[in-house]
Amino acid sequence: MEKSNRHYPTISTSLEINDHDLERVTVFNKDTKRSYVIGRKEYNILINLDGSKSLEDICKNSNDFNIAQLKELVVQFERLGMLNNDFLKVKQKIWKMNIGLVNGNTLIKLDSILTKILYFILVYLSIPIFGLGLGAFIFKVGTIRVNYQDNVSFF
Repeated sequence: MEKSNRHYPTISTSLEINDHDLERVTVFNKDTKRSYVIGRKEYNILINLDGSKSLEDICKNSNDFNIAQLKELVVQFERLGMLNNDFLKVKQKIWKMNIGLVNGNTLIKLDSILTKILYFILVYLSIPIFGLGLGAFIFKVGTIRVNYQDNVSFF
């Protein structure tokens, strides 16, 4: 009876687990948007954390970890967000705001004076400003020439 009333560690439902190679597994946490690479032994422990087995039961089935190492591993899994933690989820949802994509059509009003000024500058003044810049470059307007006698003359 006591076993059914206790809450054992449970793997998070927001994990996406993929094989990396023969010795490692990639775990992506959708809540924290982080990826982790863990070993096969740690992966076997992680998938056994289904909430129905105690750490002692898992330790009996696993020859790779003793109970102290297993408890430390579970603490690490919990710290990385790989285990269900309702308090942590609620805390993340409170501070995490979902902002949708911004529609550019709602930001710029066609009837505003600023839009009309920008339109006029881009359409009607771009070629004259380019011509002025090109003329200044060709005729070197605004350059300073220094003579060797330390006389400064502006042209």
